[in-house]
Amino acid sequence: MLLSRLLVQPKPLNINLHRFLSVRSIFQLRRLVKFTVGTSLLTGLGFISYTVYESGPEWEKIRRTSYFWSHMIPVYLHYRYQQIYFQLLPAKTSEEEDKIWFNLHNKYCDYVFNVVLHQRGVYIKLGQIASTRPDILPKPYLKKFSQLQVKN
Repeated sequence: MLLSRLLVQPKPLNINLHRFLSVRSIFQLRRLVKFTVGTSLLTGLGFISYTVYESGPEWEKIRRTSYFWSHMIPVYLHYRYQQIYFQLLPAKTSEEEDKIWFNLHNKYCDYVFNVVLHQRGVYIKLGQIASTRPDILPKPYLKKFSQLQVKN
């Protein structure tokens, strides 16, 4: 009985279901790549148009802008990748998703804080304003950016 079960060929998978799953997964991967490349290109075009518009003869503005975007685009892309990943493959529980987001916030809050300190000026003022808005920033960023508040 057992031997006859082993020798019988297994039933083939439903070909249409298999084809549907493979085409869908390729389509989603293509969509993800197109979206990532498109977002990167739009961000790059925005950066170029801003530097051309604001630069004039002052190269300091170009240097500051390129420093900011060269450091912040990878952070943005990592957050965007995580968001798309959760859309395609949702986490099992909301606690698991919150933990992953919390780890991502902890990973980048010091990095973003140092970029803001390096840029000085209006970036520090924006950090001070953002540190008073818990409805906008996650807790690790609030805690870090609260260091920018002037204490008497």
